[in-house]
Amino acid sequence: MYWGFNDDSGEFERFRSQEGGPGWMCSLLSLRDELLRGDTRPLYLDWLARVCNCNEEVGDDDIEPPVPAGLQTLTPA
Repeated sequence: MYWGFNDDSGEFERFRSQEGGPGWMCSLLSLRDELLRGDTRPLYLDWLARVCNCNEEVGDDDIEPPVPAGLQTLTPA
């Protein structure tokens, strides 16, 4: 599974050009730790965001992944 975003629009240029931009990936370390512990909530929320944005990254034939346990109680990450 690939988890990322497409920046063809230039909309995410702020991650490379603004002050502190190059260090933005450090803020994802807590999500990485959750994934390593087997918590799939970040991946499900990413899938849900793609569906809600209707950006065609999720096809009509794609099946919704199982809703992970604990989705009602999110961590700060």
